[in-house]
Amino acid sequence: MSEPRSSAAQTHPISNIMPPTSGNTVPRVPIEPGTMLSLRQAHDVTLSPDGQRVAFTLSAFVADRQKVQARIWTVETSGRDEAQPLTKGPGDDVHPRWSPDNRQLAYVSTGEGEKEKPQLYVIAAHGGEARRVCTMPNGVSEPEWAPDGNRIALLSLEGEELPRDPLVVLPTCHRRLWIVRPDVTIPEPVTPDHLTVWE
Repeated sequence: MSEPRSSAAQTHPISNIMPPTSGNTVPRVPIEPGTMLSLRQAHDVTLSPDGQRVAFTLSAFVADRQKVQARIWTVETSGRDEAQPLTKGPGDDVHPRWSPDNRQLAYVSTGEGEKEKPQLYVIAAHGGEARRVCTMPNGVSEPEWAPDGNRIALLSLEGEELPRDPLVVLPTCHRRLWIVRPDVTIPEPVTPDHLTVWE
């Protein structure tokens, strides 16, 4: 699988690559100021149900925005083509999840504003305009498709949002399990309002 290329990533000139040591065939790059900003990280890799494609989140530093941005990329498992970005939102796009029929991807995306909460979106597997499925006051996380593809499960915080460090759990604040149909914007609660669901 070819490594995806991005205009946001910085590269090091060949002259800066250290020669391999004895027995090591992998070139080493010296750590210099700004080196970590040139690294791109692929994570949250998920295989399509038919095994033909892989979706993953690629995080890279964007120089003109001075921040790391996450986008969802896809690539065929055959290795014939290079990986391509699927999403292009202004915020971070994470947690890609294939629909059972391989035709769509559900994912979580944040808006451009820092105070905007992450919401659930669906996009065609071969690209196009993404569609917001629903809007939850405190955002969503951990989306998963039902086996029949007619519903998506998600977690959403209820109650006052608390700091993550240190982690605080109160009876009035918990994560609740919901389901929503991709063509209906109103989610339905699954777990009771006094129970916290972690994953």
